[in-house]
Amino acid sequence: MSVDRALRPDFRGLLRGIVISIVIPAVLVQILIRVGVSLIDALAIAAIFPLGAAIYGWTRRQVDVIAVIGLLFIAVGVATSYVSTDARYALVAGSLGSAIFGAVCLLSLLARRPAMFAIAKGAAGSDAYATFDKLWEERPAYRTGMRLITAVWGLGLLGEAALRVAIVYVLDPRLTAIVSPVLDAAAIIALMLWTVVYVRNARRRAGAG
Repeated sequence: MSVDRALRPDFRGLLRGIVISIVIPAVLVQILIRVGVSLIDALAIAAIFPLGAAIYGWTRRQVDVIAVIGLLFIAVGVATSYVSTDARYALVAGSLGSAIFGAVCLLSLLARRPAMFAIAKGAAGSDAYATFDKLWEERPAYRTGMRLITAVWGLGLLGEAALRVAIVYVLDPRLTAIVSPVLDAAAIIALMLWTVVYVRNARRRAGAG
């Protein structure tokens, strides 16, 4: 992979991965719960999507980090489902995935390389690893950009999770079951759009566009 191509992340592919592994499972779980399916059964059914994406990535010699995150969200939901059977608690538990991922993003800023760099590198496939490592080592602006993107996603997802928890105790549970996945999808799309605009502007400033 060329450096120029590495600087042009596959946002369509990333958005597709987020929709398949995170948004669809989240919406499906809420729908299944509303029609009377137990939370654990709903999570098990929803797990088909990120699991399928992970297997597909493996066949292409890629690490689908988004699929792994989606599976982590579901695992957290299964674990927390044993704590309480209250409907509101089940809706709150749906926010834990976003909160955990947001916290991981922020904590990764203390590491040598932030979470979003690892996600971009893993999504590109093993053939591109050397190119991404070269970018990280040789371009300070690239390192700064990846850290900023990671920080924005971390804060954005934590804020979205906090808002979803708040509405659980303000709105009727039936209405919350509709609003919660919509808010989740809206937050992801907003973060994606911001990232696209930021990367394009960064490339333009660097004279790479």
